[in-house]
Amino acid sequence: TIYLPESGHRTSSLLHIGNIALKLNRKIIWDPLNERFINDPEADKLRKKEMRKKWSYSKICPGYEY
Repeated sequence: TIYLPESGHRTSSLLHIGNIALKLNRKIIWDPLNERFINDPEADKLRKKEMRKKWSYSKICPGYEY
C-alpha cells in the first residue's frame, strides 16, 4: 500500500484532535494552517507530551519550533 506522508499526518492529526475534544468534553476549533487550536490554550497543551530531559524537539528536528 502506498500512502503519502502528508495524508498520514492529516489523518493522525484528526484522530488526536478528536481525542483531545473527548478528553476536554467540549467542542474545540482547529486551525489546520497553523496546526493549533483557536483561542484555546488548554487544548493546545494537550497537543504534545512532556519529553524526558534527555530529549527535546530541537534535538530531533533542528530549527523546528513547537
